Amino acid sequence: MGDTQTVISPKDIPYLQRREFKVHGGQIGDRNSEITYNSICKQIDEGVREGFTDTEIIHGVLRIIKPGAFKDMLTNKDEIAICELKGFLRSHLGEKASTELFQELMCAKQTEQEPPQQFVYRMIGLKQRILFQSKQANIDIRYDPKTIQEVFLHTIYHGLGSKHTDIRQQLRPLLSDNQVTDEDIVSRVTKIISDENEHQRRLGYVSKPKAMHAHSVQVDGGDQPVDKKEHQTIQKLSTQVESLTKMVAALMDQQAAAIQQAAGKTEKT
Repeated sequence: MGDTQTVISPKDIPYLQRREFKVHGGQIGDRNSEITYNSICKQIDEGVREGFTDTEIIHGVLRIIKPGAFKDMLTNKDEIAICELKGFLRSHLGEKASTELFQELMCAKQTEQEPPQQFVYRMIGLKQRILFQSKQANIDIRYDPKTIQEVFLHTIYHGLGSKHTDIRQQLRPLLSDNQVTDEDIVSRVTKIISDENEHQRRLGYVSKPKAMHAHSVQVDGGDQPVDKKEHQTIQKLSTQVESLTKMVAALMDQQAAAIQQAAGKTEKT
């Protein structure tokens, strides 16, 4: 006999075991979180596209929230929609409003210790957060992607520090094109810095500490090297001490002579 095949009736399909909606990236607690607002929202949106129900998605989110006041509040609500859940998550995770993020993008600049690549990465991440929030249903203000891109390119050009003028000038043709991709910008910045490093290496440039001209002076612990300026100071102080010693000795001689002279007068009397 041939292999038997199990035939499933259409009416039994809803009762078949369905895979759970799972959120990856960490847990959310009352005081801190291992996952960002953007990350969890993207996973929620992906779950919606895959056909998970609102209830399945909400249960999946609740599973990654640690026991506490925030989880109790969500669990005790009679009804909650995906849009409302995102609003609670945004407030709890401290995600800035789109207007704040846009203002931050407009005014951003490279910090003193921040390499050019890191500055570009930070601006790309900030731009993506604004684009993502502008697509959400519960957002207050939506920004046009073209406007966001123009501000992003303007900030990359003007936000680079003054010591990176060469990079700014080489990026100028690329940043004048609103269609330029993030990958093109990162690739170009990396290439510019790599070329400069290679140029310095070929010139044999090596950063060396300034040579110190050391002298040796006698101290209680033996001979120790000191720099020229310190040596001159020590010599000057030694000369002053020597002069004071001579002055004290002279005064003591005068005082002794005066005492002897006084004693002689007394004997004559």
